Amino acid sequence: MLPKIRTSHVSRSIIFQPDGILLPYGRGVPLLWRYIMSNHVYNKFSLSGPTEIVQDFKDLAFRIDRASDEEIINFDLNSIVPMPGDLGIVSCATGNHALRLLNSPPETLLKDLISTSQVYYGAIQDAFAFSDQVWNVITVGELLTAIEHMRAYSRCLDWDFLDLPLAKKYKRNVEKYGYPTWYEWRDENWGCNQNTWRFNLVSDEIVENVHKLSFDFKTNWSAPIPVFYRLSEIYPQLNFKVSYLEEYVTPAVNSVQLNLGDFSYAA
Repeated sequence: MLPKIRTSHVSRSIIFQPDGILLPYGRGVPLLWRYIMSNHVYNKFSLSGPTEIVQDFKDLAFRIDRASDEEIINFDLNSIVPMPGDLGIVSCATGNHALRLLNSPPETLLKDLISTSQVYYGAIQDAFAFSDQVWNVITVGELLTAIEHMRAYSRCLDWDFLDLPLAKKYKRNVEKYGYPTWYEWRDENWGCNQNTWRFNLVSDEIVENVHKLSFDFKTNWSAPIPVFYRLSEIYPQLNFKVSYLEEYVTPAVNSVQLNLGDFSYAA
């Protein structure tokens, strides 16, 4: 069972390191915390403007999911900035390793592309039983030919270190869309790698002939800033205000204000 942790978003935070180890920032936080889920971002979104424009916003941005007899509303990033369906394939290191081979000139020496410190160097050596002499002269093109030959006569179609069919899909996607998978596309176009969740409608009312709408939701790792920016371009007649809190990253609440298509950021 994992130990429990109690932190305050205002008084302290935890910095997430690339190697998966969490280091403390502030007093009262445990020194090491490895087994923690991706940090949540708490987003609060409010807008105001003419009723017909607000309704058009709701029709675009809100998705209604029906579970049993219950209707669940979600703030749908994909409705605002749609992702090409071809990008909805698995994103993994085995495909990226193979893509690196596909993107290299066929005459490139394999030893110049793959160092002995890389994890799949040993796997390639074991799979093909390359001698040191062969390793020093074999090219990327020759390795790809050997891989295709092995796949044609072997039941082992997916190795745990090199997935060539997946890499070919990556390559086609990059040529067509500029991104290999959903992960890179969403990171660039949404600002986060998953759609929103835990939607909560705070208010939806007309005050002095101005329609005001307010709601909050969660995202993983970061706020969907590019989507906020896109909404300000689609609806220049509306005034937007967004605030968000990044769990385990910053003790401060950040805010974004978007008016008449103009994007500005204030911490």
